[in-house]
Amino acid sequence: MKIVCGFISYNKDTLKYLPYFLPSLKKSLTNIDQTKILAVDNSENFSSNIEYIKENYPEIDIIHQGVNLGFAVAYNLMIERAIYLRADYFLVINPDIIFDYRAIYLLYRALEKNTSLSAVSPKILNWPYPENKFSSTIDSLGIIEKKALRFIDKAQGKLDSKDFDDKILAPSGAAGLFRLGDLKELKTKHGYYDQRMFLYKEDVDLAYRMKLRGYKSATVLEAVVAHDRSLRSDTKSFFLSFKNRNEKSKFGRSQSFLNQHILYLKYFSLQSFYYKIIIIFRIILLFSFALLKERFLLKNYLKIVKIRREIKKQE
Repeated sequence: MKIVCGFISYNKDTLKYLPYFLPSLKKSLTNIDQTKILAVDNSENFSSNIEYIKENYPEIDIIHQGVNLGFAVAYNLMIERAIYLRADYFLVINPDIIFDYRAIYLLYRALEKNTSLSAVSPKILNWPYPENKFSSTIDSLGIIEKKALRFIDKAQGKLDSKDFDDKILAPSGAAGLFRLGDLKELKTKHGYYDQRMFLYKEDVDLAYRMKLRGYKSATVLEAVVAHDRSLRSDTKSFFLSFKNRNEKSKFGRSQSFLNQHILYLKYFSLQSFYYKIIIIFRIILLFSFALLKERFLLKNYLKIVKIRREIKKQE
């Protein structure tokens, strides 16, 4: 098996995309032998997503456990399945994406040609759903690192251009092809993606662990997909990241808040003295914001303390 593709579906949020996503995925796989598509349906009840997939794409294997497993657990299950199938590569892909017909082949060829690469990202443009076309605005070229454990989607919001380079930390959780052998080496007791991160920033955590292990990634700029991202990260500053918070649900804000603290806990000791000062300032700012503006976030500190104790025991 050369490539296993995995995606997550969830309630009606996904169903509207499937008639666009699945045909373009299948078409983009036609130039590659030995491929398999997996899906985890995170709906609590038997959903229309499962019904649609079984009726139109019976070859897709669907995992449904009647509970929302979150991003990390769902993908860890699919990665384990890909390893069992002896695949060479695993494609992480969101269902709110459409592909240029050459995209997956170009990603595959890049990893085949350059064995020093552990993962590759396509050029991800915005998708003006429900129009079946690509925009000229970048959604992401992959994850890049800013100072003091802050990460952003490279070039997000910029117009497409031939001037972009291929340098990234790792692909984003929206789309990326990974070498399975290297993913196996990155696995911890919390999984390939850290299962303590139910939603948001788990792709950033994996990207940083790849960096620490010396694994390289690149953007294949010729491989193009389009993404209907509902929420966009702010690429200007830490302070402006509060700007569009009301567009997220309380659950989403809570998960993002918790997982940013998990990143700080896991990697604080590896930072320079200057970056440690910046991180401490940010932690104080986050606590003050939670106390004054969004007190529902404060319950996360019980989990944060528990994870801090766990990390201390491992040191």
